[in-house]
Amino acid sequence: MNPGKPRIISIFLFTFSIGFLFSSCDNNNTFVVGEDFIKSAARMAIVDTCMVEMSTVVQDSVPTSGTGAMLIGNYEDTLFGNAGCSSFFQLGLPYYINLYEDDYYDSISLIIHYSGYSYGDTSNLLQINVHRLTEDIDLRATGTLFNTSAFAYEDDPLGTVQFRPRPSRTDSIEIKIDDAFGQELFSKFVERSDEVLSEYEFLNYFKGIALIPEASSKNAIIGFKVTPDYLKLRLYTHRIDQTSVSNSYDFPLVYPEKEFNHIDYDFTNTVLDYAQAEGTPIPSGVAGNKAFVQGYKKIMTKVRFPTVPDLLLNDKGIIMKAELVFEPVKTSYADFSLPNFVILYRTNRLNLPFSLLYNADNTVNQATLVVDEQYHEETSYTFDITAYFTEEMAEGYFDTNHGLLISLYDENYQLNFERILIETIDPAPKLKLYYLIYQ
Repeated sequence: MNPGKPRIISIFLFTFSIGFLFSSCDNNNTFVVGEDFIKSAARMAIVDTCMVEMSTVVQDSVPTSGTGAMLIGNYEDTLFGNAGCSSFFQLGLPYYINLYEDDYYDSISLIIHYSGYSYGDTSNLLQINVHRLTEDIDLRATGTLFNTSAFAYEDDPLGTVQFRPRPSRTDSIEIKIDDAFGQELFSKFVERSDEVLSEYEFLNYFKGIALIPEASSKNAIIGFKVTPDYLKLRLYTHRIDQTSVSNSYDFPLVYPEKEFNHIDYDFTNTVLDYAQAEGTPIPSGVAGNKAFVQGYKKIMTKVRFPTVPDLLLNDKGIIMKAELVFEPVKTSYADFSLPNFVILYRTNRLNLPFSLLYNADNTVNQATLVVDEQYHEETSYTFDITAYFTEEMAEGYFDTNHGLLISLYDENYQLNFERILIETIDPAPKLKLYYLIYQ
């Protein structure tokens, strides 16, 4: 088949009314039809053989600060590469604390709560090491921290915990912190030291924490909540009066916008290493006729429509509706649930995500996932991209350097590692154009 000459199927001549015409349109789009056009002979066609070119784009760095999502763990993947997640954050002074010489230090712990998110096999042990920062967390000029951002911390951990993750539970994990540090902190409050008299002085003294997964803890990344109520350091004390009275004081998360996830990616021995080395999109043919999508805009699929201009040259008409349909590789989601939705960004030859694609009613354009639970033969995603084509072809010209990026993230979606492996040849992705051709 010659990709330069689109095949037109389901062609029929008809006499139509304005009401029928608008019933053929997508509800989110309006087309103005003149009297001369209404009087002309016309035919409706469905074109589904325009070339859809897919490639994989890997971003160098992505924002990870202020997401409200803390990710800890390591995951090894022979297709998508290895990922290691650590979290950096700051803790402030308790809302109330009043310690005296007749108080006694008991212990100190870091308390974290599951967010409900997990990726990978949670049956294995996860070890988290708590390190004290030796460098201030600085938002820099951009006001944003990225997966590549990092700040220095002490080599020896303040505390360590090893556990089997239970991300569906609502309880907390308490990590015992070194008593030498706890006693030092306790003494500063008893002595009314300058380091604990103001938030500013306290953050100079205690710059923050880095939660680092042990390298041997593999195959799971776990999410934790990032709010002052759910992320805190707790100091336990008691006082002996007529009886022993126990107390606890919480040092809560401060400046949530400075909490960020440092993510190390390693694409060695995967097809994604091609993009890392060459700095260019990976054609699906190079990647075994596959295209890759994984969370938080790090790995996206670029979509181009190089033969659409041929359709404009061959016929005179209006695109009434446009749909992009693609399928995940059938064997790729046996162990992973497919994301419930994916979204689109506009892009050009630079391959950067510029702006989200919106529908005509200003809602974010999302693909519809249809799951074939019985035969697993027709599981697919479908985007209605009518608004995109309406804008791109407004002046009767379509720039093939422009394109779309399929992504799992928008500004309201939690940082995650969900993934899609897209099949690009059997079956190939389709651009379905509902095309009104007139003379």
